[in-house]
Amino acid sequence: MSETIFWVILFLPLTAFVLAGISALNQNLQRQIPEWDPSYPRSWKPIADLFCGPRLASTPLIIALAVAFLLAVINLIDSIGLRGLPLDIAPHLLFSAGDLKVNLGVRIDGLTSVMLVVVTGVSLLVQVYSTGYMDGDHGYRRYFAFMALFTTSMLGLVLADNLLMLFAFWELVGLTSYLLIGYWFHRPAAAAAAKKAFLVTRLGDLGMLAALILIYSRTGTMDIAAINALADHGAEAGMFALNGLMIGQTAMTLFGLGLIAGAVGKSAQFPLHIWLPDAMEGPTPVSALVHSATMVAAGVYLLARFFPVIHASSTASDMIAWIGAGTALGAAILALVQVDIKRVLAYSTISQLAYMMFAIGVGGYAAAVFHLMTHAFFKAMLFLGSGSVNHSTNTFDMRKMGGLRFAMPITFVTFVIGTLALAGIFPLSGFWSKDEILVEAWQNNKGVFVLGFLAAGLTAAYMVRAVYMTFFGEYKGGEEVAPGEHGNEDPSHPHESPRSMTIPLIILAVFAVLSGLVTLGSEVQTWVYGALPNAEHHTEHLPFLHWHWGVAISSTVFALIAGGIAYRFMRERDRIRSWGVGGIWPIPEMQKFATELFYLDALGEKVLARRVFYSWIAQASSWFDANVVDGVVNQAWRRGVSVSNTARFVQNGWVQAGTLSIGLGGVIIWVAVVLF
Repeated sequence: MSETIFWVILFLPLTAFVLAGISALNQNLQRQIPEWDPSYPRSWKPIADLFCGPRLASTPLIIALAVAFLLAVINLIDSIGLRGLPLDIAPHLLFSAGDLKVNLGVRIDGLTSVMLVVVTGVSLLVQVYSTGYMDGDHGYRRYFAFMALFTTSMLGLVLADNLLMLFAFWELVGLTSYLLIGYWFHRPAAAAAAKKAFLVTRLGDLGMLAALILIYSRTGTMDIAAINALADHGAEAGMFALNGLMIGQTAMTLFGLGLIAGAVGKSAQFPLHIWLPDAMEGPTPVSALVHSATMVAAGVYLLARFFPVIHASSTASDMIAWIGAGTALGAAILALVQVDIKRVLAYSTISQLAYMMFAIGVGGYAAAVFHLMTHAFFKAMLFLGSGSVNHSTNTFDMRKMGGLRFAMPITFVTFVIGTLALAGIFPLSGFWSKDEILVEAWQNNKGVFVLGFLAAGLTAAYMVRAVYMTFFGEYKGGEEVAPGEHGNEDPSHPHESPRSMTIPLIILAVFAVLSGLVTLGSEVQTWVYGALPNAEHHTEHLPFLHWHWGVAISSTVFALIAGGIAYRFMRERDRIRSWGVGGIWPIPEMQKFATELFYLDALGEKVLARRVFYSWIAQASSWFDANVVDGVVNQAWRRGVSVSNTARFVQNGWVQAGTLSIGLGGVIIWVAVVLF
């Protein structure tokens, strides 16, 4: 395909952002034209609707994403035909300063092709869903402007062929996620969640920025393909060298660890996972997009893109493997005790992203990418399903739901399909992708496999609990809509959501069922490996052709048993008070420990943020600023004033004083000449 096509894919949502921004900036114009006023022509109202109405915010974005998705699918088909090998597209020089040359270019290979389809496809369905979910919201235009810029930033990140361009879009993803999480900024919880997400992810980004500076200072290049080729070439005597580039083993390890830091922040892995559950304060379609195909997927994409770098160092690969395995199990435990359906899905996202992380750590590159793809579809569907329930009941609290399977049959069926896919039940997509990750772990790291295997069982348990509390039992009445808020005026009679919301659910359900089947064809699998420097070597033995049915069957049976136990617990929970409201833990201390999120949030906010950073570091910085920085500046101007006061008498405007100064100066010069 022509290079122009990929720039079109990038600039289509950006154009929609400009149009939505115009609509938002001129929102008041429509209000200034009354419904009927003889002094205004009849044609003015339609013109105002065209240029300032909400359609200008949503329709162009939907059209732009539909065209971008079509182009992405065509490119994917071409990429499969080329076995995923990269297209030869030369970068464009943006500017240069001395030896520094900043390029602007795109890299198109198998990994890029998969991500383009996932990002544009999921985003398209989310935007269609948003037209129904956000209908009537005061900030409708602003919402679609932010969503358009958010999608643009993720597409730019995926298309980037150099580290500088990638990092620029990486930061733009962080900025737009801040705007969307805090979309309802008048709510203190939403504003706090946006700041928390922005600041916590910045910690990981500092490590990534340090890695970029390190690799450029040692190699003089930011080209992603060149760096990966250098890492894949292998180290001899502790030194990587290829095509004039050279870097030591220690520097390569530090570069990999810096990339891991950035990925841990964006993909919410331990210990930087604490921002993601609070990000549920944004609109539900935002949560669906953030948690499936964009922001949190960026971290996994980063490590997949630099897979040779991660595996050039055993330290980096082992670290991400164990971080991922521990996060997968820990997040699954926390999901068991949540009563907010979106928070259940948030911790589920953390756990599933951790699967992708430890897959990369144990060498399961293709398995991680495929799980990223399948997870995007069924997790987006689950989040949109939770939004559909909220649209009818005005609440995300599962304790106020129940019995909705008859009132909301489409939402119920699609949510169950997403649950089965997430639990890895045959033959849905999660079975093919997640179990392949477990196979990779079984073959390469038994300890990581055990943690991932336990997390698989808990995944089925917490999702069965969520389905039971939401759709089974008796309806608890929902929640009345607050004054001035948008929602169902009569939550006592729940109803199915409009077609603009249910049709995307149905389409995503189809993808959740079928997307995993692409792993059955060996020719199809090769496109992912085409993104690696030495593609022929990596495709000699495709992991999907060596299916370990023992692992697959045992993990599926374990998930079914865990789900059955959870269902039995939920039916009998009212008989055992010690389990707590909505919980399934038989020991109260375990329930409290998990409910308090292992006290990690308290440690981060109350100890580190308030006591360490604010009380100690901030106060120490304040003292240093007041006494050292200000002290130096104040002393400088005081000395300057003192010197000026001493010399000022010769510039007082008196002729006598001036004549005296000239005479004394002449005498001093004459004496100096005579003596020296």
